[in-house]
Parts: sequence; structure tokens; C-alpha cells
Amino acid sequence: MGIISAAGTSLGMIKETEWGTTPSTPAFQLLRFLPPENFKIDRETITSREHTADRNVSDLIVVSGGASGGFGF
Repeated sequence: MGIISAAGTSLGMIKETEWGTTPSTPAFQLLRFLPPENFKIDRETITSREHTADRNVSDLIVVSGGASGGFGF
């Protein structure tokens, strides 16, 4: 039986040879970062107007997203 933990966090960087493309065999340089980090995901969603037979909303749709904040390292 496998156990997965999401408690671990690491921060790394790598030089891209082409903008937005991670090299096929990346060798990340791990960085030390200091809490509290305030990096967060910003999402904008819309709710479907359709309701199911049990009166639940049928879908929540992500229409845009981004990121804000930063890391101390």
C-alpha cells in the first residue's frame, strides 16, 4: 500500500534555453526559501446555470487564472 504526503515543499530554478520551455533533462538548482511565502493561485470561475435532478449545479468552469505573491529566498 502506498502513502502520499503533500506536506513536503521544494523550490527550484532552471535556466530555459527557449522562453517557456523546460529542458528535456532538467537539473534544477534547489533554493532555500523562508516562510511565510505568500504565493497563491488566482482563479476566476463561472457557475453553470444548469441544475441537475437533485438541484445541484452541473458545472463550475475556470475561465481565467494567474498567480500573485512571492517567495522569500
